[in-house]
Amino acid sequence: MRIKMLFFCALLLCTTSMYAQSKLSHATRIFVERQKEATTVDALRKISKLCLIKSDNNVDYVNAYIHLNKKADINNIINMGVIVEADFGDIITARIPITIIEQLSELDDVKFVEVGTAIVNPKMVNARPASKVTEAHNGISLSRPFYGEGVVVGAVDFGLQYNHINFYSMGGDSLRLKRVWNQNGRNNPPAGFSGGYEYADSAAIVTAGFDYRQDDTGHATHVLGIAGGADTINGNTYYGVAPKSDLVFVSYNVYDSSTDNVSISNGIKYIFDYATSVNKPAVANISLGTHFGPHDGTSTFDRVCDQMTTAAPGRIIVGATGNEGGLGLHLKKTFTANSTEVKTSLQLAQVWGQYYSAVDIWGDVLTNYSVRVSIYDKASQEEVCTSGDINALTTDVHTFRPSTGASGSITIASGKEWNDKGHIQLEISLSSLSSGKYVAIIITGDPGGVVNAWADGSYSTFSKNALTGFVSGDQYSCVGEIGGTATNIISVGAYSTNSYFYERVGGLASFSSVGPTADGRIKPDITAPGTAIASSLPNTSAVRNSSSYYAAPSNVVNGTTYLYGYMQGTSMAAPFAAGVIALWLEANPNMGPSRIREILAATSIKDNHTGDDLPTNYWGYGKINAVDGILKAIEISDNEQLELLPDAIIAYPNPNNGQFKIMFTQNDPNLNIAVYSMNGMLVYSNHIGQVSERQERAINLGNIANGAYIIKLTGDNINESFKLMISK
Repeated sequence: MRIKMLFFCALLLCTTSMYAQSKLSHATRIFVERQKEATTVDALRKISKLCLIKSDNNVDYVNAYIHLNKKADINNIINMGVIVEADFGDIITARIPITIIEQLSELDDVKFVEVGTAIVNPKMVNARPASKVTEAHNGISLSRPFYGEGVVVGAVDFGLQYNHINFYSMGGDSLRLKRVWNQNGRNNPPAGFSGGYEYADSAAIVTAGFDYRQDDTGHATHVLGIAGGADTINGNTYYGVAPKSDLVFVSYNVYDSSTDNVSISNGIKYIFDYATSVNKPAVANISLGTHFGPHDGTSTFDRVCDQMTTAAPGRIIVGATGNEGGLGLHLKKTFTANSTEVKTSLQLAQVWGQYYSAVDIWGDVLTNYSVRVSIYDKASQEEVCTSGDINALTTDVHTFRPSTGASGSITIASGKEWNDKGHIQLEISLSSLSSGKYVAIIITGDPGGVVNAWADGSYSTFSKNALTGFVSGDQYSCVGEIGGTATNIISVGAYSTNSYFYERVGGLASFSSVGPTADGRIKPDITAPGTAIASSLPNTSAVRNSSSYYAAPSNVVNGTTYLYGYMQGTSMAAPFAAGVIALWLEANPNMGPSRIREILAATSIKDNHTGDDLPTNYWGYGKINAVDGILKAIEISDNEQLELLPDAIIAYPNPNNGQFKIMFTQNDPNLNIAVYSMNGMLVYSNHIGQVSERQERAINLGNIANGAYIIKLTGDNINESFKLMISK
């Protein structure tokens, strides 16, 4: 009887014609299959949440990355009705009418079409002292205070009250929110983009007030407040890390395609474009995450981010690692001669009356493996209906409609990807699942092969569910694709600075996702305070009536009430780190991601919680250290200047006992000298005045301690630095 049932179910497996080395990504092929299955766009929206649709002028679009062939003519793409958004060289972001996706992929200009994946989820009183931010603000051990002045801090997020007092100057006089791009808006897109509404002046921003929903719980208001809030009025203590930075915000809507990875790429570019226009360094925060992608830095999103951070100096992206610590959403199997199979099942949650999940499975390069999806009966411990085995290296797409134990469909895309990894992606949409029945995933592979799988984390995790021979998922390699895996993104985990929400003070937050990446890199890069962080919240009915956050004292300024409250997550840790990095960019605006990691490695706090053997896949380099990071940034800047500046001056002898001479190789009418210790403290300054070419001046630093010092000469024509050694 069971054999007959399996055979009958196999007949229900609908397989499309073979895609020969498809030019459509797995998610795109699944979306196309779902589109054929649905009778209306609303029905398509219901059964497919992996890729979301945005309607504009009666046309239904999806966001996408389009990979271009050499000598591609973008006009051929535009002529098909595609709206091009951003150009990243051999990759563009665009909006594609959903009815022409397959036709578009047939163009010779198009190498690959990757529809944006949309399962993206949002991920102070004690925090500032723990990370030495308070010392940085007070200039302790520094030559002056640091507040992030001259640096752009941006965020791509949702739920921002634009006119919250926390986004004004520290005295409340002027709005520091310089630009807003509401990707949900219409009819006023920013230059270079086709959609949304840009607010480019303070009056318009204040008048608009909120991004897209005034009943939102305010994730972005909290996040941006942590990074760059400045409300110190009436003694308020819930201000942010970089309170003198310029702020830029890009909003998305969690209910349409502005929430996908494509729109987030566009948002980061918008932040960096503004920073370029005002000639300032910038740090962009993305407290968002997804688990769709290879988790090895090769996804299109990761490659685009890496390109943006290396296109110009002073461009940093900070991401949250995710809040999946302890959740079984990852599964790894190394096949051996004695173990060529692994079985797991899904712990599913209902979403809008249906069981929904998506699963991403990746083999190592050229690993040969197959996946079978079944409805599994717990009582009989048997598969009652199955998709049959699907090979990961064979390009195809299937729709499995179980006839026993469940109703609905499971769409399965397979094929080798750009990185030579066999890839299988599942989208599960079931209207019913009988009691005692589970969706099972059985993976078989050749000995020596390695497979990693990720459940989406929001709707499902891997669980053995008391099924014989099945395994549950683990917590490792669960740093998110958007915030945790790119080579140049600074990925941030969370630790606790208080005992709220029952976390251990000083310990790693129980929810903080841990590494490594699939290619073995240590993640996170750093940890920052992320539990029970107090920051700004919008004054909306959703916040006032919500029980999901703990209120902090509000602040009434000029008769207006501004709300504050506690939240926790790596969503809070990431903007804290972004604010600290803004302080470092104030000290040295030319640093890129590699320099930031150099600072993290050299200065991060180690304690009995982190241990001394760092970095690890729990703590990265440890706990972020604002003050020591500033000092290291200054040191890097000084050393770079010493290496790059021309020989406009000659100093001798060097080393010396505090007395030396400087010979000038050019004229200057107004020269000043300053001497700094290597930790940035000013120890000597003097106005030299006019100097001429070949003139010598004797300098006597008096009773100065032995050590290394940085000498800075600044005038109308001369702007030079060099390192001086004092040895008595």
